[in-house]
Amino acid sequence: MNDELDQLLGQLADRAPHPRLDAASDAVLACIAVPVRTASLPLAAGLAALLAVGVGVTSAWSERADARPALSLYAGQALAPATLLASDD
Repeated sequence: MNDELDQLLGQLADRAPHPRLDAASDAVLACIAVPVRTASLPLAAGLAALLAVGVGVTSAWSERADARPALSLYAGQALAPATLLASDD
């Protein structure tokens, strides 16, 4: 199997490239080289700045949560060994 594959790959390497390959490469490169419109860049930057200001204003107007102590995971914390061994004298 490996010998057959090596022979097939060798035959493929010895073949001349397709005559229209260069035309396809040129067409692909022409599509890639399309100039980017830079006129939309200031508009996008302005919209991003406006969005950032809007988020800042709405977060300043929102209600803040009151700080509360975290709930303990164990309801019987008063019966913990450290509290039972402590003396109240």
